[in-house]
Amino acid sequence: MLWDESDSDGDDHSDSDSEDTELYEEIVWEGLRNKTIVVKNGDNTYRCPLSPGRKKQSYKYRELLAHATGVATGKKGPVKAGGHRAVMKYLLAELGDRPMIPQAERILYLDQVVPKRKGRATRLLAPWMGILVNIDNSRTNENGFRLAPGPAEIKEKFKEYKPERVDVFHDFRGHQGTALLTFRSDIRGLEDAQAFEHSFAATNRGRKAWWEEARSANRDLYGWQAAEKDLESNLGRLAKHIKNYCDVKTVKDMVQENERLNKQIVEDLVKIVDKKNDMVAASHTQFVTLQNMVADVEALRLKAEEEKRNMEAQHKRGSWQSICVISQISLHITSRTE
Repeated sequence: MLWDESDSDGDDHSDSDSEDTELYEEIVWEGLRNKTIVVKNGDNTYRCPLSPGRKKQSYKYRELLAHATGVATGKKGPVKAGGHRAVMKYLLAELGDRPMIPQAERILYLDQVVPKRKGRATRLLAPWMGILVNIDNSRTNENGFRLAPGPAEIKEKFKEYKPERVDVFHDFRGHQGTALLTFRSDIRGLEDAQAFEHSFAATNRGRKAWWEEARSANRDLYGWQAAEKDLESNLGRLAKHIKNYCDVKTVKDMVQENERLNKQIVEDLVKIVDKKNDMVAASHTQFVTLQNMVADVEALRLKAEEEKRNMEAQHKRGSWQSICVISQISLHITSRTE
């Protein structure tokens, strides 16, 4: 329902808070929300749907908002006040956070160049590993063999990153000052490996800083997450170790492999549960069979006892009859003798 205010601009009312005002506000608000009443033109200008008789049907956002706010004060009656309140509320609530951008600016913005995605994902070493270099190996024993902290000490030092294993590397001169930290192979292990790398990168002691030619000699530790590029690095036996014992995979590869392994584990567990259920069912069947056999044996025992009692009763009756016959014969013989 629309109202033409062009014929009654001179009306003066002050009942904007009446029930009629609230009723018409609710009606227009519902129409605006379900798009049966429209305030936006196709050319991104605005019009007042409650003033179809007005010559001007093309407002800027702020112009229409000012118009709706003025009429909503109630000077033109509760019908127009309520309807324009709804228009004002709709403009502020639904369109207020979307300021108009000139068409030319929007075209320029949409035509801006978007950076291309890098062609290949970073390939890391699996399981997730961290490389630690520049470990202090300046001390030597009496034979000149270089000494440095071992796996247990390094693992304790980096316990907040939860390494599962630490390997250190030696040559004929002793400790090479390098170590390899192995983390869990799941997503949490990846998070630990990345945290290990970020902690060094934050203090400019990561891979890039270590291989800089201008790096001055120092006694700081350097570390980073092991990746494909480390396979050909000049890290002595550590490089040989990761080349021989590690796989090169992307994060996606590792996630898919873990999903496959987890799926296989679930399938194996399902098979085990099914097998156990079959065993339980078989045991139950055997139990029922044994229970029936026990019941049959018990029935036979009761029947045998009943037959035994019957035979004993018959035997007693037969014995009594025999005694009676013998007694009668004895009496008969005695009487004849006398």
